[in-house]
Formats: sequence, C-alpha cells, structure tokens
Amino acid sequence: MPYAYSVEKMKNVANVSTDRILMLQPSDTPRRVTGMVDKRLFTGDNKLHAIQDAGLWFLRYEQGALPRPLQQRWTNFNQLMKFTTTYFNSRNVDVKEVIS
Repeated sequence: MPYAYSVEKMKNVANVSTDRILMLQPSDTPRRVTGMVDKRLFTGDNKLHAIQDAGLWFLRYEQGALPRPLQQRWTNFNQLMKFTTTYFNSRNVDVKEVIS
C-alpha cells in the first residue's frame, strides 16, 4: 500500500528535505491502546522530527526523550514511516501530515 508521504515517484530527490515534521492527531477510530503518548504532540508545543543524517533516518522530539522503540535508525524514509505509523496506531494516534 503506497503512503501519501512516499517519495518514490519524485524525479529530483535532491530537493526533498532531510528534516521533516510528523504532524500527529488523536485517532477518530478507537483501537486497543498499548501505551501513552506525550499530549504536547497535539498542541504543537513539541514536534516530532524525522531527520536524515549520514544516509540514515531517525526521530527526535524537540523536547524530551523518545520512547525506546523509536530510538533506532532506518535506511530510508518509507521504512521509518511504516514503523512509526504502526507504533502510533497502536496508541490511538494517526500521522496526519508530513511537513518537509
């Protein structure tokens, strides 16, 4: 299933930002909750960044520490998004938008 944030079809990938902000929102559809999420992610006080450094992608909050499962590195942005979307979906949170 292709995601809206896929960069596969872009011809000039050099223009794609290496620092993207993941906009999160509480899910409209209740799911089984397996953990808590920092509520500041929904107010804009704390943003979740996806950053590419030395060819690897990683996540970083503007404030505070990441949960252990999100403290890893991915070889491409689509892998990061697949893992991150699954992680937040299990916590009743949707990735609403990716800002590059």
